[in-house]
Amino acid sequence: MMKVRILRGDGSRQWWQEYSVEPPKGATVLDVLLTIRETQDHTLAFRHSCQMGSCGSCGMVINGKPSLACQTRVAELKTDIIRIEPLYNYPVIKDLVVDLTDFVNKHRSVKPYIIRKNP
Repeated sequence: MMKVRILRGDGSRQWWQEYSVEPPKGATVLDVLLTIRETQDHTLAFRHSCQMGSCGSCGMVINGKPSLACQTRVAELKTDIIRIEPLYNYPVIKDLVVDLTDFVNKHRSVKPYIIRKNP
């Protein structure tokens, strides 16, 4: 069994909540979060989409390091306690979900795609 400490919040206040989980071999932090939500606390909020490190929607701070939950293997953390927080410098909407509106607007403004001269 391992402990998972999650910094939860609702936009106005934050608190730490602890869960005990037995992760299967090869589990990622995202797998652990999904297990917690399915078996212990259906109110836990976090984002995820592709589950293969492409979209970045599962970005969060894991043991003090900004990481993708879908790419972070529990065994690689080499600890019995995982500390999970929302991304720094973004307003918290709920639990691990942050408001990325400012980031998306800035990303869009730099036009991060190829613009052809000929249609």
